[in-house]
Amino acid sequence: MKLNCMNRTFKALLGLCATLFVVPVLAQDKNKEKIPYRFGKVTAQDFAPKVYSIDSAAHAVILCDVGNAGYNSSSGSMEMVFHRYTRVRILHKAGYDAADFSVRMRKGASAADDDRLTDLKAVTYNLENGQVVETKLDSKSVFTTKVTDHIFDESFTLPNVKEGSIIEVSYDLHRFTSYALPSWRFQGKYPREWCEYDVSIPELFNFVFMRQGYYPVTESKETRLERFHIRYEPDGATGRSESSDLEQNVTDYRFVSHNMPALHEEPFTTTIRNHEQAITFQLASIRWPSGVTKNVLGSWSQLAQSLLEDENFGASLSKNNGYLADVVKQVTAGAQTGEEKARRLYAYIQHNYSCTEAERLYMDEDGLKAVFNNKKGNSTALNLLLVAMLRRAGLQAWPIILSTRDNGTTPAMYPLADRYNYVVVYAQDGDQAFSMDASRPLLGFNHLPLECYNGHARMVTPDMPAVFLEADSLQELDRTTVMATLDSTGNLTGNVQSQPGYYGSYKIRRDIHDKGNASFFKETGKSFYNDALISNEQVSDLDSLDVPLMTSFDFKVNSTGDEDHLYLTPLFGAATRENPFAAVERRYPVEFPYMMWEMYTLNLALPPNYEVEELPKPAVVKLNEVDGVFQYLVQASAENVQLRVVVHLTRANFQPEEYNDLRAFFDYIVKKEAEQIVLKKKA
Repeated sequence: MKLNCMNRTFKALLGLCATLFVVPVLAQDKNKEKIPYRFGKVTAQDFAPKVYSIDSAAHAVILCDVGNAGYNSSSGSMEMVFHRYTRVRILHKAGYDAADFSVRMRKGASAADDDRLTDLKAVTYNLENGQVVETKLDSKSVFTTKVTDHIFDESFTLPNVKEGSIIEVSYDLHRFTSYALPSWRFQGKYPREWCEYDVSIPELFNFVFMRQGYYPVTESKETRLERFHIRYEPDGATGRSESSDLEQNVTDYRFVSHNMPALHEEPFTTTIRNHEQAITFQLASIRWPSGVTKNVLGSWSQLAQSLLEDENFGASLSKNNGYLADVVKQVTAGAQTGEEKARRLYAYIQHNYSCTEAERLYMDEDGLKAVFNNKKGNSTALNLLLVAMLRRAGLQAWPIILSTRDNGTTPAMYPLADRYNYVVVYAQDGDQAFSMDASRPLLGFNHLPLECYNGHARMVTPDMPAVFLEADSLQELDRTTVMATLDSTGNLTGNVQSQPGYYGSYKIRRDIHDKGNASFFKETGKSFYNDALISNEQVSDLDSLDVPLMTSFDFKVNSTGDEDHLYLTPLFGAATRENPFAAVERRYPVEFPYMMWEMYTLNLALPPNYEVEELPKPAVVKLNEVDGVFQYLVQASAENVQLRVVVHLTRANFQPEEYNDLRAFFDYIVKKEAEQIVLKKKA
């Protein structure tokens, strides 16, 4: 595993390029197009379309989705007010989930400061006997769900939804505890005919705009004056407050998109959220009327300090932690090297502690001592405990914070703590470096879970340097060898030996741990050949977690063919049966979890009464000369058939403009690996 540490400024630029996609921005029409719908204005003619040109196969279409956000100072505080109006046409039962809504809310220091949802209107319209019939949402059908101690959701589902229904929703969200602006998605599961977001920002606030996606969004802005009455802390710190009436320049931004296609998740995608058309606003600073500027976004070193002082993160790491002394001494007794100490402490936590929850940035427990005594904790708690133990043993160790692949990428330029959801361990002993995740019981030393390889991460030291965990640094070599013998009656017997790569082995270890050997080999036999009888199943190196394991089994396949011929698909269960890239077009990258390298070898012994009538032709196909290769090498004699197949990709990530070549490459593989060997019975 490689950790690439680079110059901080250079890496920040790289991270920005990786996270913020290039989005075409067009000049706004001076006439300002008007929103084509108004709440409650639904007529019988609106039900006429049965399909929509934007996507004739769509199960639902977002006809209009409009949001606007700004600030209201009537209460004396700069309250953020967000209004949303949306109209949706439901076309098929499979689109009923478009009638499900959830609004993410935040809790404040007191109930009075909690986010509030007001003016909620939600109506379902159906056309019955030529008349538009309304069904309104009952306020009792809105449910509050706790997400964390500081976050809750208000959720509801529109009533009386049928195929053909039109639904409308409108509400206001009031936020008192921060000045954050909600992000906005122009794209999602269903196509959107009209999508608009209007944002009004007083010059009091300095926001960073983070755009992503691959489609054009029209953008315009205008500036006007507005009077505010605000209460603030003139010195920028907690304490004395003052009130002020001030006239501010307010910039009104308007973002509009038309006919935005749906975004469907395709194979080999980290998370679709990385690629949807969206805009996010991060408050960078506030300039109070007193002239004091409050830095909200902060720096990486400030984030490091905050994490290292937080009782639910790193505060315990700076303490003596004397309660660890006896255990660390006992576990590392006799260890001759720093690596041996690290291995023992890693295994100790794996075998003696249980993980209660993964994918959290902070501990749920009250400090590391509680974790140590209770023998359990979330993944962050267990890995921070490992950091503390490694330090107690004399090694240099630090936490690394990252965002897992399914959580989305993180911008290298901005220290946004809420983008991170996972913690692993980095340790050094002289020139040696190790990366660990002690929360995974079957994961070997100096390995991280695949989902951690998501690019930009940060090591939590005082200057918090960037680290890059790239899928391109991983290569998964998967070997399969089949030794088979065909008897004179056409029955096939033999042995299969398979050595998957490290992460394939990790998956098998988990499957066997959860379901047992018998269940694993039952599924393996089905995938090898539908009616194959398998026996003598074996797994080697199952408990040697640092290395790939090996599986083997014997098989028997009864004759399949007519009286004179046998037809064999020589790759059996190892064949790629479907092209994973079925979509004709793909606007976002292909993101493999590692560089693929598959090797398959077959040696088929023939009986004297059979001969080869047809044999697939050898082939070598390259992907862009250097990005991959497919080799299909086959030869036959009177006694046997030998086949060697290799699929090798030298990269894990491919850009949208490379998609057609990648799709064609796999299409060729599928067709070639489906070719059969035809054996003829001698006269």
